[in-house]
Amino acid sequence: MALVAMLLVPGVALAGYTGSPDIEVFAPDNTLEPGAETTLAVQLTNAGDSRQVNFRSGAPSTPSADQQAQVTTARDLSVELESGSAPVDVKTNEIALGALQDGGVTDAEFRVSVHEDAEPGEYRLPIDISYRHVESVDYTGEVLDRDDVTEDEYVTIEITDSARFEIVNITTDAQVGGTGPVALTMENVGSAEASDATVTLQSMSGDVTFGQSASTSRYVGNWSADGRQTVRVQAAVASGALTEPYAVQASVQYDDEDGVTTESQPLSTGIVPEPEQEFSLDADESTLRVGREGNLSGSITNRGPSTAHDAVVVFSPSSQNVNAQETEFSLGTLEAGESAEFSVPVEVSQNSEPGQRQFAFQVQYLDSDDDQRQSSQLNVQADVQPQRDRFDVRLENETLEAGQTRTVTLLVTNNGEETLRNIDARAFTDNDLSLPSDTAFARQIGPGETTELVFELGAGADAIPDRTYSFNVDFQYETGGETQLSDTYSVPVDVTEPTDSGGLPWGIIGVVLVVVALVGGALWYRSRS
Repeated sequence: MALVAMLLVPGVALAGYTGSPDIEVFAPDNTLEPGAETTLAVQLTNAGDSRQVNFRSGAPSTPSADQQAQVTTARDLSVELESGSAPVDVKTNEIALGALQDGGVTDAEFRVSVHEDAEPGEYRLPIDISYRHVESVDYTGEVLDRDDVTEDEYVTIEITDSARFEIVNITTDAQVGGTGPVALTMENVGSAEASDATVTLQSMSGDVTFGQSASTSRYVGNWSADGRQTVRVQAAVASGALTEPYAVQASVQYDDEDGVTTESQPLSTGIVPEPEQEFSLDADESTLRVGREGNLSGSITNRGPSTAHDAVVVFSPSSQNVNAQETEFSLGTLEAGESAEFSVPVEVSQNSEPGQRQFAFQVQYLDSDDDQRQSSQLNVQADVQPQRDRFDVRLENETLEAGQTRTVTLLVTNNGEETLRNIDARAFTDNDLSLPSDTAFARQIGPGETTELVFELGAGADAIPDRTYSFNVDFQYETGGETQLSDTYSVPVDVTEPTDSGGLPWGIIGVVLVVVALVGGALWYRSRS
């Protein structure tokens, strides 16, 4: 009141400038879609006004830039958007913007969610604008009055007929450490058709890729309102990945009804890989022996979760002392939970040591997409027995009289685990023994079986009784379709005194001669006496 009174009193030399901000609001991109949540940018401009009051001689007729700024700047500017009667929800609270000078422009961004059932059309959203400003200053720039202002404005939005998309379902058969299909079903829940639509999937994790890339696209063509489309792509899941959801985003690029190319907002979903394909190995039997060929037998079980087609177990020798005649054994198709037996022939060299050994296997198979896959390494422990002769050889009767030749029976036992066939035996000697018949033959000898081979064996007249001599024998035989030659075996023979054969009783004669000599000596001694 005092200021007003001063202005009304004649002769008071008060001169200055007055003015105010003029805030306008506008949404440059105001097109929204039903069901969409997006950012609505509201632009605010200030077209302030200032003028001189109570002109005084000598005072400037127009305010200076500083004086003009004082009365036209909106300070502590804030805005709050409301939904009013529009089918939208405003997710953002009041926004503080600071100071906005005359001629200035600033933006306020609000998150807005449009109702699913929103009818197309134009709507006005109330927006509350609050600020402070200097109402008047004198010609020196001293503030004479301030004002707090609240204004109600409106922002116009347009909800349009448009295509809009939702994810209905996503599934995958891709396993950890493998590949598999991903099926994504989406629905156009909007009110308009999408033309020339393309769906793009983007993986948000390096553990899930589409081929060699993080993203892939599929063309689906025209997409009617309320229509569904299913796209199928191949995904690869890294070894060591978890069987937990991995984030994937899906978006649709399409032409709207006006032919304008549009891209939908990314929609987030997740895919859960299947567990890694697993197999187990059980070693049922081992006939491995140092210096021999044996078999390592066992069973492979498919632990799932998927069927393994055309499965093959592959043996990987880990030592130069182990040689596999065949490294692969077919298992056929194994359903989850199904097992198959295998047997791998393995030769252990003479340089190897007996005892527990670890052997490595791997399963190779085709997955449901006919892609070649392989399991992780499967290890098994098996015993390698000490070295043992192929044959056990001994005479049925190990004695032979000096000067005697007779038929002897050689007992030959197969110490191995395989049947031996076409066994040719050859005997030889280089001492006082002789072999008039030095070869023998057996059709076959089964594992652990003993057969009899007959030879003619003689001891020379010069052979010393009560002494052990020997002759040698080796064998040529067939096993596993191959001909092999055995080591040489030494067969001991005990030479004995020859028994009486009906000639002169030289022992008795000798005794008699001794007695006669003693009697004759006694008589001669008496005659001398």
